[in-house]
Amino acid sequence: MLGRWREIALQNVIAEIEPLGPDRPEALVRRVFGTRPQLEIAVRAWATVDDAARAVVRAVDTERVAYMRTMLIEEGIAPDIAGTRANIMNWAYLGLGLSPGK
Repeated sequence: MLGRWREIALQNVIAEIEPLGPDRPEALVRRVFGTRPQLEIAVRAWATVDDAARAVVRAVDTERVAYMRTMLIEEGIAPDIAGTRANIMNWAYLGLGLSPGK
């Protein structure tokens, strides 16, 4: 189940936006903020009580941020700024799932 979540939450998203070249950052934002976060919320809740789930969530977060950082650097953002922006983008996405009405 965790492998399938990783595929849905990370690999499929990257595969979808990667061919878009310079439009990747905007496409990524539209893609992730346009989806319903219920699965993300459920897996993260599971990770609060299960070590295996927690390890997969941490790995996915690390991979997400690394991907976004690389993408931003390729778009001309300085590496230190790209890292900060990538973290903020990930936190914003995670915060969306905790917001009422979504």
